[in-house]
Amino acid sequence: MSRASNFSKVTVSYRGQDDQDLEKVLDQQFNELQDTINNSHYAIKLMAMDYDQDNSFNNRCETYFKLLQYFDLLEGLSKELRKICKDVMGKPQTNDEKEFYQKQSEEYKNSKSSKMRVVKKE
Repeated sequence: MSRASNFSKVTVSYRGQDDQDLEKVLDQQFNELQDTINNSHYAIKLMAMDYDQDNSFNNRCETYFKLLQYFDLLEGLSKELRKICKDVMGKPQTNDEKEFYQKQSEEYKNSKSSKMRVVKKE
């Protein structure tokens, strides 16, 4: 069986519902991500244009807090996407798979923490 035919049979848990079609879930998830990114992009430009037009701080402040809502939404969508990916991956079944998963998890955590370090400019 080809990968494409298997893909159409994959289901995941999504927003509290089991057995959701993966392709539909991914389409919805990435559409929401793209819409939110586009809205964020536009809002930042709008805030910058307010400076050019000498609009008030209050306008920029409203836009800023709208951006925070977009960023919160992006964070939530990202968390959902992580859950979807983990659901698709499945659980390790054998001891070798469990060891491999643990190794990969540790490497990810180490790489993540090293990227989070702040480097001071001299």
